[in-house]
Amino acid sequence: MASGAPVFQFSVPVGLDPASARFRNDGELWVANWISDSVSVVDLAQQSVVRTLLAQDEPADVVFVAGKAFVTCSQANSVLAFGLDNLDAAPRAVKLVAKFPRSLAVSPDGKCV
Repeated sequence: MASGAPVFQFSVPVGLDPASARFRNDGELWVANWISDSVSVVDLAQQSVVRTLLAQDEPADVVFVAGKAFVTCSQANSVLAFGLDNLDAAPRAVKLVAKFPRSLAVSPDGKCV
């Protein structure tokens, strides 16, 4: 549409209570599922979830930096770092001195969370 307004294309069932969705690239969308304690990886060409990653309690947001996906886990007061080159490996958990972290941001140069 020339107006730039969003146009519905398709829907994909993910986990319970999706809290946020971020594009990793043009073909992949990651969805943080608050109640399911998981992250759904959606292949846009296939229009389906191709992987579900388990998270700690109440994942709320996800961003991508330096070959990693960072996921806030609100109730756990932590951030999980998933290596994008090996999603079978356990994520690294970083405990935060914070209460209920939800949102993440990436620096303007794309190098830091």
